[in-house]
Amino acid sequence: MAYHEQTFQQKFGDLFTVSFPEVEIEVVGKDVLRDHSPEENPGDKLIDFIEKEKPDLILLDAEQIAPLVDKGKLLQLDAVMKQEQFDTTGIPALTMDFFRQLGDGHIYVLSPTYDVSAIYYNEDLFKEYAIEPPRNQMTWEELFLIASRFGQLSTEQNPLYGISTLFSNPMDILLNVAQTKELRIIDNDREELLLNSDGWKEAYRLVTDTIKANGFYMADGTVEQIDLNDTMFARGQSAMTIVHATSTKMIQGDSSFKVGLVTMPINPANPEVSPFMSFDNMYAINADSPISESLGSCYHICAALKWPKPSHLALVSVCPSEMKESPRSVVYRLNHSLF
Repeated sequence: MAYHEQTFQQKFGDLFTVSFPEVEIEVVGKDVLRDHSPEENPGDKLIDFIEKEKPDLILLDAEQIAPLVDKGKLLQLDAVMKQEQFDTTGIPALTMDFFRQLGDGHIYVLSPTYDVSAIYYNEDLFKEYAIEPPRNQMTWEELFLIASRFGQLSTEQNPLYGISTLFSNPMDILLNVAQTKELRIIDNDREELLLNSDGWKEAYRLVTDTIKANGFYMADGTVEQIDLNDTMFARGQSAMTIVHATSTKMIQGDSSFKVGLVTMPINPANPEVSPFMSFDNMYAINADSPISESLGSCYHICAALKWPKPSHLALVSVCPSEMKESPRSVVYRLNHSLF
């Protein structure tokens, strides 16, 4: 079960076929589930789809797991992993805890891919202006201080900014700061907005001060699409950029400057956890599937869905083989956090 057959085959199918040539793969498209009309109970349409199509592997979002577990539609993987001595080496402990949290203490899903944001920086610009480059696990305050130093060097003839994003929307950077500082928009208990709290006021101040110092590039108007060669980072007018981890060529375009890579800023009160990592391909095994009766078959499925190792780089959403430095070295320093 996948959104698109072609995408599934490109990411997983070919590698799975090589690993398990005796297994025939049939992809059941999930496009029908894009219907957002109301449903009486959460997960009803998905359950109907599963009962009709009977997929062995089920692609799920985090909020879809609990309703399916309650209906007994997913196979609990703990026993399979324990009996077959499933090797979790290389999977961060908090990542496994995250999967358990989704299953109320048990593992029902695994994901062979991840998505992560990172800070890329122009090494040549930092050397040219003798500014110390960013490092892993900085705070936003430290990052914005570096960004503002570049902003102070900006001239009318040579505009220069410290940091940018793809569409350079200040709201994006504000929300990134808020996520890191674990600021919530709504107090569910008291049913009130928290946007006027001290934490949010400090986040506003950090971002606005950085914008005023030319530390953050703010686009004129709304940017809906942009050529990769026309971003401020690719043009050498932004020392750093925040993007989802990808190949350096995807963010620097045709430019030839050297690119460095570090983690997103952290909350010093919780430095080993980051909200900037997510799993976009979480798969579960259908409890009613014939393979659920074979621990050996389930183990092979789990192995194929395991957190990618260097030998399984084809499973990674981004393609580390195209990068000068793999995002894995950055990801493994920070684990996933529910926000």
